[in-house]
Amino acid sequence: MNCSQLTRIADTMEISLVSDAERRDAELHAGSCRRCAAVWSIHSALACETVESVPAELVVRCRTAWASPQRAAKRQAARRMTLTGSVMVLAAAAAILTIWASKKEPGSSTVQTTGVAASDSSGTEPPTAVAATAAASSADRDVPEPELQMQLIQPPPPAALPLLPKPPSAGAQRGNIALEKALELFPELTEGPVLEGRFFVGLALRPDGTVLISTIRHTTGDNLQQIDTEVQQSLPRDGDGSGTVSRRRLTPLPDGRVLRAELSIWHAWVGENHDMARSDLRVREILGERYADLMQPVSSGALNRVVIFLSEDGAIKRQTVERSVPASSGVASDAALIARVARVAAQLASQMDLDPDQIGVMGNTAVQRQGENGSEALLVRYAWQRRTGESGPSLGQASPAVRAPRVNADDALIVVKHVLPDAFTHKDPALGSPTIVLTAKGEVIQAGWVKTEVGRPTAQALNEQLVPGVEMGYFNRITVTDETGAAANVLLAWEAPKQK
Repeated sequence: MNCSQLTRIADTMEISLVSDAERRDAELHAGSCRRCAAVWSIHSALACETVESVPAELVVRCRTAWASPQRAAKRQAARRMTLTGSVMVLAAAAAILTIWASKKEPGSSTVQTTGVAASDSSGTEPPTAVAATAAASSADRDVPEPELQMQLIQPPPPAALPLLPKPPSAGAQRGNIALEKALELFPELTEGPVLEGRFFVGLALRPDGTVLISTIRHTTGDNLQQIDTEVQQSLPRDGDGSGTVSRRRLTPLPDGRVLRAELSIWHAWVGENHDMARSDLRVREILGERYADLMQPVSSGALNRVVIFLSEDGAIKRQTVERSVPASSGVASDAALIARVARVAAQLASQMDLDPDQIGVMGNTAVQRQGENGSEALLVRYAWQRRTGESGPSLGQASPAVRAPRVNADDALIVVKHVLPDAFTHKDPALGSPTIVLTAKGEVIQAGWVKTEVGRPTAQALNEQLVPGVEMGYFNRITVTDETGAAANVLLAWEAPKQK
């Protein structure tokens, strides 16, 4: 039995209808899952309660109220209650039933029920235990009835938040193409005995599937993060998007073959007119270890940035250094800066004493490596010398359709400020990544901090730490900045559309 099945039994089944087998399975699961322990504890406690029959007239009144149009509208929203909400409802039910019994039976003892908040700002997993106690013994019946006390913490009313619909994406199709190309290029993925460890594959492709760059690495040691970083660094980032494909060892393939080891594929896509000679990949290759002394641990939250002006042959003609730049300012995609091309060009020209008419393609990238203190990075802002015939400065080389912002930044800012305000202030990597899970329509399901690991599916981490049982369909990361200038780099995750 899993969390979803146990919650379904507790929320929808009459206690008398739970079979012995279901009860045993539920007790075994609750004994190993602290999220479900409280749910099953209250469910079991209710099964032991003896309560007088509810008056028929009360049943009629309740059913009438439940069938009203106002209640019908609320029921639609109530179907998306999370696990914590289910616990609070059960706790309230236990309190109400015990109060009913105490009123019908003088001398019953005091009842106190307390709800526990669903999240806290520390980023740790919130407690879900809710106490609901009602005890009465024959020795207490001669004691005067104390004043009844009951404390229930009600959840706040839902806010009218804007929707963040899933942006259109060809991610699944691209992932399938990348997997097919990797299997064609690297037969060692399937040929030979089963291996421990993981294969890392990097591919840069055109829209027609033409492979421009391919690389493969295999490791069985503790250097997963290092190999993963090196493969990512071997691909351009200023094109038409990128993605990952992960498969387990012994995964069967359509042609009958199976994978020899765990597999992670990084695939980057570039348009037909993308000039690899002026891509951010070539910028990183030119820099090499030139500015190694400026690299800082990513966990520091503030990195150094070098600003460079490059000639057509790749020579660095001008350079300047900015120290302690907020990391998120360099991680944000160029798409977020489209509307500021002229301002960025003017800023670069001012920093390096250039005429803006000298500037052609501009962009942001980052040089990364694994150091003694974990992952280290140096932010890079670059500008290529304008070629003859270029009309003016441009930002990145993404195709126009890809450049458009994929998520409405203003709406995203409102949502992040409301459901995850700590994302602007908490920069400790140990907390994990600030994450918001949404329906396919863009409604918020849950928000919190999720710790991810290299080579481990993000969907699995979300199911274990934030939204048990929710099937994930799409991910996108966005950087939003509030009115004070504080930035939050948030992972947005949409559930997979329901099958009809």
